[in-house]
Amino acid sequence: MKTFKLIFSILFVCSSLASARGDGIVSLDQLKPLAGADAKIETQKVFVYFWASWCPECREKFADGALSALQKDFPKTKIVTINADRTEERGKAFVEAEKISFPVYRDDSKALTKSLKIFGVPGWAVLNRNPNGQWSVQKSATGADLAEIRSELGRAM
Repeated sequence: MKTFKLIFSILFVCSSLASARGDGIVSLDQLKPLAGADAKIETQKVFVYFWASWCPECREKFADGALSALQKDFPKTKIVTINADRTEERGKAFVEAEKISFPVYRDDSKALTKSLKIFGVPGWAVLNRNPNGQWSVQKSATGADLAEIRSELGRAM
């Protein structure tokens, strides 16, 4: 029984670390445009996808059209991507080679990554702009479960 409680406790803590939901306010101001990105994001809802060029699952989401399908199915949501490669050059090279059409940013300070509790790639978040112009977190998680992402994007702001 003690073993079961220990395992349950560990799983609970891990799931809490890997996913965040709530009204936390985050800033997108520290993001550095890398490719095709505006200095300021002007929309009410944003899907943020964290990726790295060395991550097979991340690469797959670009190659198989999953992100393009999300944009088509949720046209009022802006999709932006955050490159998490160690160097900006690696991110740029991947974007150019793969002809990535989504806005790509860098979070060099890791401020957004930490505030959203993104502990690896792929990772994602759904953010909503509140009436004061601040970004609130609807949900963030590490991993790329498309069913969960679609469910969150379909929720009302």
